[in-house]
Amino acid sequence: MFVLMIALSGCSGSKSYAKKGEKLDAAGLYAEAADMYLQAAKRNTKNVDAKIGLKKNGQQLLNDKLSTFWKSVNAGGQKGEAVDAYLAAKAYSDKVGRLGVQLEIPENYTTDFNKVKSEYVLELYEKGQVMLENKDYANAEKVFARIGELEPGYKDTGSLQAVAYLEPLYRSGKDALA
Repeated sequence: MFVLMIALSGCSGSKSYAKKGEKLDAAGLYAEAADMYLQAAKRNTKNVDAKIGLKKNGQQLLNDKLSTFWKSVNAGGQKGEAVDAYLAAKAYSDKVGRLGVQLEIPENYTTDFNKVKSEYVLELYEKGQVMLENKDYANAEKVFARIGELEPGYKDTGSLQAVAYLEPLYRSGKDALA
């Protein structure tokens, strides 16, 4: 009996979120509706209404996120902002995909992202090397860590990150020994 009550409360929560999503969608608030449908789908992955609503409203929200990426790329903005915008869109798409709803990211966005990412990683690499030369080890370590997140195994970033971390320790140890 207890298990049945828990199962029913889970379903009603899902249906409640789906109904709230429908109301928000009808009012034109698709971002909020997508969130409600996402919550409904999390609570019950078999809720068809939640999945249908999430597909429609989630795709609109994803398109907004991709539009932010597109604007960053074409407005000549910071490459880092563009990369972060695409990664946020991709993370949202993956999050929704884990619930069984596939959202579409057009191939041209992925192509543009790969191009911008490679340019951005190269800029970061050069910036990190300059920081190492200027003995700004803390910031250099952060830059090389960021490169590692975006492009694992890029050139010798792993060893440069280790140098940026270890060099200050080595120097302080050497000074302490002297």
